[in-house]
Amino acid sequence: MQNMDVFKNFIADNAAQIWTLVSVIIGGIVTYISTSASEKRKNKRQDQKEKLEKILIPYCTCLEQACDRINDVYQEQFDKFSDKDLKEWEEILRKPTEYLQASKRVFLSKAMRQRLLNYNTAITVLWDKLDQECQSCMLKYKNYLTSKLKDFPNVPATMLITFSMDKRADRRMKKAVLEKKPTALLDCLTSINFVINDDPDNYKYTQVTLDDETRNTWGAIKYGVMDISEVDNANEELACLLLEYIEENMSDEREVISQMIDETHCSETLYEINYKLQQMLKELLRNIDKITR
Repeated sequence: MQNMDVFKNFIADNAAQIWTLVSVIIGGIVTYISTSASEKRKNKRQDQKEKLEKILIPYCTCLEQACDRINDVYQEQFDKFSDKDLKEWEEILRKPTEYLQASKRVFLSKAMRQRLLNYNTAITVLWDKLDQECQSCMLKYKNYLTSKLKDFPNVPATMLITFSMDKRADRRMKKAVLEKKPTALLDCLTSINFVINDDPDNYKYTQVTLDDETRNTWGAIKYGVMDISEVDNANEELACLLLEYIEENMSDEREVISQMIDETHCSETLYEINYKLQQMLKELLRNIDKITR
């Protein structure tokens, strides 16, 4: 009891100093907590800034570019795409999938990563399907050519007809499948082989070359600038006769290709990919807005 009285007296005699000490301790704790919280906010802002600059903003730009490139399909300029342009178009559509790399996807939310995974799958399906559908359409087109050319009267009876086409044919067919619009391929034919005997030991065929010079000659004949009797080269004369036969018997080419294209599904797949991109972009922009507020 005596000790308690001593303690109370000590407190009473030194109250001012004790309260000063307590105030200093509390002030230190408050300052530490405040400084710590401020430092955490500063670090968080720094991390968010780094996240924006290194990942989210470039990723947003990447998605916007992919959306723009898909829209090219529905613009007139898509018809003017070269092989190089088409390759670049494909590369830009694939570009967002780079953000599935571990060093980049760590900055994306779980939902964004899943959307990107779904997009990656859809893009892979698109290219596989595009190749398959183009090959199928080209096979059907060559069957169409065979059915029309088998009655060409200026060559001996044939067992088989084979074709060579320039690189524009594949590009045009890809565009047609993506746009779901018919195209024309007759001007892509470079040569036609009428095989008379396909026995390897006695292989015989008649080759008709359809180069630019021959097509120009045929154009002159068609528009009355010259007569076919004026053509000196027998092979060129045969080629002109073939071009005349093609014009007279293949006026339904675009209609036939249109029917082939109607059976493809790449255009629908591309539409779905465009929708996925739009959803990814909306979610990303919301995320960026939260950080920049």
